[in-house]
Amino acid sequence: MPFFDDVKTEAIEKRVPKLEKDKSASDEKVKNLEAENVVLKIEVQSLNEKVNGLEAGNAALNRVVQRLVTTNEQLVTSNCRIVC
Repeated sequence: MPFFDDVKTEAIEKRVPKLEKDKSASDEKVKNLEAENVVLKIEVQSLNEKVNGLEAGNAALNRVVQRLVTTNEQLVTSNCRIVC
């Protein structure tokens, strides 16, 4: 009585090359996805830096607008004292 079934062994041996090929293709896909992930991380980091810059610019503009509103309110008050 043989230790391994020859029919099953042959069937497995026939499947091995296909599985190796599939594994190789999968490994290549993983490498490509990892490379794409690196590129996407760099793009996200760049966009985050742009957002931070825009937020800083927006904060500066908000301060300017607030000063203009305050100046306008002072001018309106001063004008009412002269006209009214």
